[in-house]
Amino acid sequence: MLRVKRSSNETLRRVATVAIALLLIATAVPVAAAQPSIYLANARVSDTTVAVGQTVTVTGVAENLGNDSGGYTMTFKRNGSRFASKRVVVEAGERTVVTRNVSFDTVGTYRINVNDRTAGVVRVDRVTATELNDTGDRQEVEVRAGDAPVGEPYRLAFPTANQTIAVENWTLVAQRDQFVQRVVTYDSAAAADVDVPSDSATVLGVVTTGSTEGVDAVTMQIAIDRGRLRDGGLTAETVGIYHRNGSTWEQLNTSVVTERAESVVIEARADTFSTFAVGRFEPRFEITNATFNSENSAAGQRILLDGTIANDGAIAGQYEADMIVNGETVNTTTVTVPANESRSVSLWYDVTESDRYRVRLNDRDVGTLIISESQVRNGSDDGAATATERTTAPSTATTAGPPDDTGDLPGGIPSTVLGIDTLYLAGGVGAALVVFLLVVVLLRRGGGGPGGSSGDGGGTGGFERL
Repeated sequence: MLRVKRSSNETLRRVATVAIALLLIATAVPVAAAQPSIYLANARVSDTTVAVGQTVTVTGVAENLGNDSGGYTMTFKRNGSRFASKRVVVEAGERTVVTRNVSFDTVGTYRINVNDRTAGVVRVDRVTATELNDTGDRQEVEVRAGDAPVGEPYRLAFPTANQTIAVENWTLVAQRDQFVQRVVTYDSAAAADVDVPSDSATVLGVVTTGSTEGVDAVTMQIAIDRGRLRDGGLTAETVGIYHRNGSTWEQLNTSVVTERAESVVIEARADTFSTFAVGRFEPRFEITNATFNSENSAAGQRILLDGTIANDGAIAGQYEADMIVNGETVNTTTVTVPANESRSVSLWYDVTESDRYRVRLNDRDVGTLIISESQVRNGSDDGAATATERTTAPSTATTAGPPDDTGDLPGGIPSTVLGIDTLYLAGGVGAALVVFLLVVVLLRRGGGGPGGSSGDGGGTGGFERL
């Protein structure tokens, strides 16, 4: 093969030719100019349901995909009418966020746009109920009024809660057109951050209200899972809504409004606000003292029974007190005993026969009273008995002496001695004295004692030596 030898000058000429060609090609291709590429990446509203007068924040986000900064205009519209506008500079590869606030003076539905993009649809009501949080065992709802009807009921549906105890509807009567109220529903007493009774009470759930200024009354409807009712040993008829009044609780007038396969809805109206409990509260009664005595009456003798009833439960209740004499209920009275307080009861029973009378106050044995024939007789003379000395017997006594009867005795002489009627005792002593004197007379007529003589000189009566 024949190799051609080129000179260095020729090589240089070839290299120069190639370089010039490449340069011509490069200059022939146009270079694109740097420019921005901006578009509306996002638009949103802070709330979709608000009260009249409440503010909603509208957000627009512009993004620049270009390689140079540029200007961009955002126009904010409410139902097609502009309420704000903003021109911004967006750097290359960056985002710019613009927010504007809008409020609403009338009830209605409003479409909010940023440029041609829908940010959201806002419903405006006179009063709203908005869920702030729900942890599964605690739901917090904000009730906000912007144009509430004053003095008229206004019904709100609460947001659905994932709980076995939940407020479904909240019907309020407002004192003014604008207010804010916080309502927290706890799914159990353990989850609540308030004190609720544990003794003599079954608490399924708790509802608390925050600021109540501006609200006159509320009718609440609360849904309860039937499984929770069964676990608490309650039914739709026995469960109720209670509210705390100081250190005690009071039951609201509760009714069942809806029964479903899995739940029951109960309703109650509250005119005062505090803490509400769902469940069953009961009073807890105890007879702390019981005494009895007797006095004369037109019928004969009257047995008087006095007792003290204490209630250490969390709620007031009615106590039915029965006076039981010899196993038979002879008198009954009912007394309302407030929570953590005591009340007295007094009952009476007239007897017309002498007997032993065992007295009880419900299941409390008070004691036994003995009524004599003379007490019954003297007590009924002319329908006006002489006042007796009233002797009380403590509730632990099992036997009590008969009441005094001074109708046949001089002043200062007791009617009984060691539990024996004084008249009977005096009669017995007198009879014994007569018998004794009779024996003495017989002995004197019958001659001397042993070894005695009936002659003139030696005879002495059995008691002549005395």
